[in-house]
Amino acid sequence: MNSVPDPLLGTVIEGRYRIRARIARGGMATVYKAQDEKLDRDVALKVMHPHLADQTEFVDRFHREALSAAKLSHPNVVSVYDEGTFELSGSDRSAYLVMEYINGDDLRTALSRRGSFPLGMALEITRQVLSGLGNAHQAGLVHRDVKPENVMLAQGEELTAKVTDFGLVRAMAAARATNSGTVLGTVAYLAPEVLQEEISSRSDVYAAGIMLYELIAGDVPFRGETAIAVAYKHVNDNMPRLSTIAPWIPSSVDSLIGLLTAKDPEQRPANGNVARDRVQEVLSNLDDIVAKRRIAVTPTNLEKRHSSPGQQSPEGAHDTRAFTPAHKTALLTAPPETKRKHSRGHELARQRSGSNEVDSSTSSKLWRWLIILLLVAASAAGIFWYFTAGPGMRISLPDVTGRQEQAAVEILEELELTPVVERDYSDDVREGFVISTDPAVPAEMARDEEVTVTVSLGIEQVEVPSVIGLPRDTAADLLSGSRLEAEFEEDYSDTVPEGNVIEQSIPPTTEVDHSTVVVLTVSLGREPVQIPNVSNQTADEATQTLTDQGIEVDIEEAYSDDVPEGVVISQSSLGSGYRGDTVTLTVSLGPELFEVPDVYGMNRDEATRILNDAGFEVEYDNFLGGVFHQVRDQSIPAGEMHPRGTVITLIVV
Repeated sequence: MNSVPDPLLGTVIEGRYRIRARIARGGMATVYKAQDEKLDRDVALKVMHPHLADQTEFVDRFHREALSAAKLSHPNVVSVYDEGTFELSGSDRSAYLVMEYINGDDLRTALSRRGSFPLGMALEITRQVLSGLGNAHQAGLVHRDVKPENVMLAQGEELTAKVTDFGLVRAMAAARATNSGTVLGTVAYLAPEVLQEEISSRSDVYAAGIMLYELIAGDVPFRGETAIAVAYKHVNDNMPRLSTIAPWIPSSVDSLIGLLTAKDPEQRPANGNVARDRVQEVLSNLDDIVAKRRIAVTPTNLEKRHSSPGQQSPEGAHDTRAFTPAHKTALLTAPPETKRKHSRGHELARQRSGSNEVDSSTSSKLWRWLIILLLVAASAAGIFWYFTAGPGMRISLPDVTGRQEQAAVEILEELELTPVVERDYSDDVREGFVISTDPAVPAEMARDEEVTVTVSLGIEQVEVPSVIGLPRDTAADLLSGSRLEAEFEEDYSDTVPEGNVIEQSIPPTTEVDHSTVVVLTVSLGREPVQIPNVSNQTADEATQTLTDQGIEVDIEEAYSDDVPEGVVISQSSLGSGYRGDTVTLTVSLGPELFEVPDVYGMNRDEATRILNDAGFEVEYDNFLGGVFHQVRDQSIPAGEMHPRGTVITLIVV
């Protein structure tokens, strides 16, 4: 059961909203999870179907209603952030709406899973919904389509219900020409006055009351074969009382629902806030134990609730009562008095026809009645067999969703149905458990009829591709094509060019759940640094200073008459640079040393020349006037190493 990939996945709308995953698809729009790359947050992106964008009335109404909805700010209302249109392909355009992303199910999905809600939880959800509606009513907005599909349940420590899609019903009506009398909203929750297009905040209150009934009972109060039939019941039928289904439900709950769903809108609370306060009163006085109780919804008691007086049996055309011959049944079930009157009539007839005919007439009629009775009995037995054990037998399909595969198959086989197992991936149902059946419950089946049972393969696993070294957008597209989501971090790199992927959080070829987020670290290029001046620092100090900045250090040495040994004389670069650059430091060896020549016994002038040539300065100490000009000693012994310019004193005699 493969599906065609959605062409919008991975698309960036208006250069800002990157579509990550499809959440849901409806008759008017498709909802996606998207990333607002400007504000770095998840959003819900509702993309209207393209044919609506061709209708000017719809686009204008959509724009106005989106602006109105965007002004709402309430914890129980899904926030609207942005709206507009964008080009799909070629000349086609579509309108879109950007909303707060709610990490949770809509109320319809939650109700389908649970069947019904505990009484206290149902009241709390309705209280929050009415609080959100009340905020809109104060702003002059009417929702017009309050139903479980338009209520989101946010995940968190506390239950939070949020109303969504304010104004979209009015925009949709523009595409359906409301001036022709089109009724807005969903018929199961439609207030009586809406049929006359008299819509107000009290109409939202009515729909919330119907929804409260459904959350508690597991089903709406009015059903019918057609939308008109359901609408007729909203106008004419009394609201059923929940206490007739579950006697433990307090009368205050029935009274509350009756108040919210009063036929006359003037008898209902004026707006969501007033209705919210009435719900809060009932909640505050609700016993804790009763608040945790709920109506257990099963196919059996669902059928009972759906069959109200005057309503067609759930079996419809398969109801055996529709095939029982009425006149024969009347004879079989007639009271004794009727039978006696019938017999007396025949007795008078026999008396008028004469005594000779009495015996034969009586015998003939007895046989005739006996044959009729036998035929009727045979017919009834045949009909009973046909519908209870024969080909006409109808079997109520049990709900096996959520059951383990083998258990589901055994249940269907025990009812003489033929299960056909198919398999598909599911994000919600564990591997080996039933996702759905075709047909779905409720359904009436013939013996040996096939029931397709779709069993979960678990969450679809996909292989993580290798994207290291690729440009950011290419890597993101590759992950999106593998049904994975990309999130980005940034870091400097000495080796990976700016804008390319340095590393990925999940190694390539790893098998993971589809839609898993893979964090990609994208290169900012080489990290810029400032190269400080380390002249006059010791070699060790200078090396440490540069290393702390991420700079590599090379050392060269040179003699210096001015800079002490071990101190930096100069450096190869200074100022702006990049982490990983190499700076060469020239470190002083101190002054260069020269060997002192041996001038003992030489003439003073020759000794002076030799010492001067070796770089030394010469002074004299004349002994007895130094008249012989002969060197008899030198202040620094020959062979020692000394720097250029060192003064050597010669003892001259």
